[in-house]
Amino acid sequence: MKVFFVFVILSAFFSMIYAKTVKERLMDFRHVSDTEPSPEALAALQAHDNKRMSQLQVMIEDRRRQLMDHKNGRRHLNVDEHATVADQADVYTRKLAQMRSETALDKEEKLREMIDSFKHMNRMDYIDFGKSGLDG
Repeated sequence: MKVFFVFVILSAFFSMIYAKTVKERLMDFRHVSDTEPSPEALAALQAHDNKRMSQLQVMIEDRRRQLMDHKNGRRHLNVDEHATVADQADVYTRKLAQMRSETALDKEEKLREMIDSFKHMNRMDYIDFGKSGLDG
């Protein structure tokens, strides 16, 4: 029985000595290799953009309907509401036109920027394990 306890104590001692700290394990997890955008990532970005364009189209139609309802007297908008709805319709229309005019090269560049941003974010050390929250 004593041999068992000695074994347990020694194994615990050696595991403490050779174990990585939480910060080291976190940095291992954060390691991001330098990869090029995959076709799957480009397809996912394209699907996201298509969904966003359809959402923008619905929002544009809704704002135009609100303006037509106001013009036809079905629903009165006060001055601030009318200005907000008109501005939103313009902004959404411009954004949709911008998204439709993007080329495949533009989309690939956008994906590269997203990947670079992700890599930069993962390299940052957000948690300082040497300080407690109260010490600053």
